Amino acid sequence: MNRIPRKPGLVSLAFVFLVLPFVSACTGAESVTCESGLVCPGSRKCAISGDMCVSKTCGNTLTEAAEECDDGNNTDGDGCTSECFRESCGDGTTQRRIGELCDDGNQVGGDGCSANCRSVEICGNGVTDANTAEECDDGNTVSGDGCSVNCLTEGCGNGVVDRASQERCDDGNREGGDGCSADCSSTESCGNGIIDTIVGEVCDDGNRRPGDGCSADCRSNEQCGNRLLEPALGEVCDDGNRKSGDGCSENCTSTEQCGNGITDTTVGEVCDDGNRDDRDGCSADCRSNEQCGNGLVDSHVGEVCDDGDRDNGDGCSADCHSTERCGNGIIDRVVGEVCDDGNVQGKDECGPDCRSTDRCGNGVLDVGEQCDDGNNVDTDNCLSGCILATCGDGIKNTSQGRAEACDDGNTSDCGTCSHDCTQPQSLNPATGFITVAGFLWDSEIITIGAGSVRYGFEFDTNGYVASFNRRIIIDGIPLPPHETIADRLVEQIQLVADHGTYRLPITASRLAGTSTVKLVARDPGAAGNQLITESVSDSAFVVQSMSGGYGRDCPANKGCVVDDDCAQASPDGSRCSITPGRATGRCQPR
Repeated sequence: MNRIPRKPGLVSLAFVFLVLPFVSACTGAESVTCESGLVCPGSRKCAISGDMCVSKTCGNTLTEAAEECDDGNNTDGDGCTSECFRESCGDGTTQRRIGELCDDGNQVGGDGCSANCRSVEICGNGVTDANTAEECDDGNTVSGDGCSVNCLTEGCGNGVVDRASQERCDDGNREGGDGCSADCSSTESCGNGIIDTIVGEVCDDGNRRPGDGCSADCRSNEQCGNRLLEPALGEVCDDGNRKSGDGCSENCTSTEQCGNGITDTTVGEVCDDGNRDDRDGCSADCRSNEQCGNGLVDSHVGEVCDDGDRDNGDGCSADCHSTERCGNGIIDRVVGEVCDDGNVQGKDECGPDCRSTDRCGNGVLDVGEQCDDGNNVDTDNCLSGCILATCGDGIKNTSQGRAEACDDGNTSDCGTCSHDCTQPQSLNPATGFITVAGFLWDSEIITIGAGSVRYGFEFDTNGYVASFNRRIIIDGIPLPPHETIADRLVEQIQLVADHGTYRLPITASRLAGTSTVKLVARDPGAAGNQLITESVSDSAFVVQSMSGGYGRDCPANKGCVVDDDCAQASPDGSRCSITPGRATGRCQPR
């Protein structure tokens, strides 16, 4: 800590003179009297100034005993006091000789004495004290000279409106958007003639009147395309541009929506009657004036076509109500139609081209007719359906130059007539034969089928047979007689033919005096013609597959005249389905 020396004042000196006569008697011979009359005891000496006593060693340039410094003199204000103590800011003594103007015992500014003790920190002292927020200090407290009365630099942001600098306001800062612009030139209010963009102005013509190119709030230049809606100018929209076709017209007077009463051709409108209704001369989408010949099909007013004109014979009638095509239900005589029943099938009182009444027997060869001999007789070369008589038409023709023996409605070998209609094919069941001979081994198999059912029959010597086969016992050595084995085979065939869910439609019997088993299909027809398979290794064992079955074999959709023509392979079989009035039909499931 710095020591703070005490310096005698005038009162001290007066006291010295008063007591001097008494002190002299007590001081002794070593005391010293200074020029000022001050008497210093023998252990001290007079300072150069003569107004104080100092240590005898202070001023000898040697720092001794309790001295803090010794600069070779006894003068204050040179960094070392007359009593040899250091002089510094913060020691509580104002050392003017070293430039101090104050010393409050610390080196902290902002408390009335600056950190360097050279300012009393008041505006007007000529020292700019940053700790007290001074921006300047020109040694006075007068404004208008570059430094204001409160020591702030005179300019925008000092809180003083400097008219000489063209300031209109000064709110103590340099920020815009708070009622005074950053350069203090505008009060940021609409109508002051200055465009303050920071507060949203896009114009300012010096007044608050709308309709003069700048709105009353200075936020619009009152032009279409500025993205601001100006109803006073007739705007109904403003999308920020001057283009049509984007939901706002180029003049901002239309939202380009059908029904607004404005015909917006840019978006394809040809009319707009102020509503979204059809049948009033302007369609609900404003794209048609609902007149035939405009190229638009206005179905809501009955149009089925519109080719852009009002002419007939070009694929669209003059009233736009017909496509002039056969089958549309409208008789278009201009294109040669004599009928139109709404289809192009024919055989329904109107030909497929609508140019004939399509009646067989009228002696006129209509579209779709193979012939028309003016009658409805089936025994001549033109049948009653106006088709040429041929084998497979289901009618036994007698006047073709060659007589048909039969006709089952097709030209295949299936059914009850041969493919060329020359040979009837009576119903006959299929037959087959199995001759049991030779040596038979365990697990050798025969399979027999008829229709959709097939069974396996397995020869067995050890009592084990696959679950899906029927057992034919051949145990014993030598083997049982072949006739006995044949009888056992017959027995097993008859069991599956007469019992169970899936029955084998075959009758089996052994030919007398032989070991041959005869198989006969229980149902006549070609469905019984099936293979008999076997795995017997001895070539003496012979099978003859089921064959000789005729009839009931035409597949689905094949021509027929009776049920016996159709296949019976399915559980329900099929039948010959004949449309009334026709000679032939088609095999269909029952």
